[in-house]
Amino acid sequence: MSSNKKQLILFFAGIFLVIVTYIIYPRIGEETRNQYLVDQQKSDSSDTIFENITYEGFDGNGNRFEIGSKIAEIKSDNPDITYMETVDAYFYLKDSRVVRVKSLFATYNRETNDIFFKDEVMIDDGESQLFSDNLDIVTSSNFVKVYNSVRFSENANWMVADQISIDLSKKISTISMYTDEQVKIKLKK
Repeated sequence: MSSNKKQLILFFAGIFLVIVTYIIYPRIGEETRNQYLVDQQKSDSSDTIFENITYEGFDGNGNRFEIGSKIAEIKSDNPDITYMETVDAYFYLKDSRVVRVKSLFATYNRETNDIFFKDEVMIDDGESQLFSDNLDIVTSSNFVKVYNSVRFSENANWMVADQISIDLSKKISTISMYTDEQVKIKLKK
């Protein structure tokens, strides 16, 4: 190998080392430091993690309910809110029906009894099933909203919609789509 080629290789190796030392390495260190700070903030903001926890309460109409999860987290910055994973809830209605709600996640406000279910929501009252991505039970406003990929089935009857809003105090339900598309309903006699 000639002396010029060796010098050229050493020159490029030197430039490579300068770039790594002064540009790439500080960035890696900064990213690691930033990730550490984010992880530290997460661990500081989470006071308590529970396993297999259950809460009981009453909705705006006086119906008893219980909500439980496999994992629950209460953060110190908002201790009235419980963040739940693998959620199972039961609503015991005054007409003797029991409505079961399951979801992957939920946020439960222990002060207002408002519950926000999210991801793979399934509602079953023993006769019909309703599936969606989200279910908000806002007992403080006597309002229920089921939205995002709503699918309802009861025997041979079914419905597909984007959203169902229910005002429990006025007993008014609204079924709608986000676009001009129509709600799809099939009823068997």
